[in-house]
Amino acid sequence: MKTHFIKKPLKNKVIKPFKKKVKRAKKKKVIVFGAKNNFYKVVWGQSRVLMENEELASKFIKKSIWNNYAFFSKKIISVRPKVAIYKSRKLARNATVEESRILVNNLINRVQKLDQKNKLAYKVWYETLDVHAFKEFWQLLDTKAIQHINDILASTKLPVTGAHGDLHHKNILVSDTMHKYLIDWEYFRINGSLITDILRFNSWLVRKKYSKINPLYSPKILMNYKPHSFLNYRFNNDIYKLSLLTAISNTCMPGASKSVNTRTKLFLRHLHENI
Repeated sequence: MKTHFIKKPLKNKVIKPFKKKVKRAKKKKVIVFGAKNNFYKVVWGQSRVLMENEELASKFIKKSIWNNYAFFSKKIISVRPKVAIYKSRKLARNATVEESRILVNNLINRVQKLDQKNKLAYKVWYETLDVHAFKEFWQLLDTKAIQHINDILASTKLPVTGAHGDLHHKNILVSDTMHKYLIDWEYFRINGSLITDILRFNSWLVRKKYSKINPLYSPKILMNYKPHSFLNYRFNNDIYKLSLLTAISNTCMPGASKSVNTRTKLFLRHLHENI
């Protein structure tokens, strides 16, 4: 690993605040600092592994449907073997929900055009999810749940477009020129599908209507949103199938086994209430 010289301005803006806050952020693994025109992100442990995944995503994005919508941080320094600092320029503001909808619809339109030209590869639905999270999820299911999922989603295939992995309006920023960008690509999957991203995005919108409960793992509640016409076409207007896949996508978010375990228990509780 190369030895980097830490310039004084960077040392004052990043290293000193990092040392002060690290004791209070041992579990978080990420600290973000703002300067006049830039953001600095200090990462360590598992978070550094995720940021390396973002670096891989930046190489894939240029030739994908995500091109022109992706915004990445750039690694500028390695403080020590397990700690790195990333830098990105500031964007004007967070996108509104309506602006986020526009970006999502633009992405769907890109997929739809490729689909019409037969330029998309398709995979069985579970092959587009995070491998480790899905394995953990599947091992926790009981026989009744497995049978139900197989009956509903047996022949379902999704287009392989690459998946952001954490698509919601808080991860969409707007520049001074009103261009919309997606940030935080740590959970990007090359073999993933935009479809699961869109389903998760829609479920977050549904969640706004249910402040007292968490509907992200409930197929019954998730049936309340109106999916894009392309999704209806691909799923033969089967709203329950879409809702079940949405709940599974939310459950199989990449993360620690403990988190997947907790989400799976919620999913099973909601599922058994409906079957």
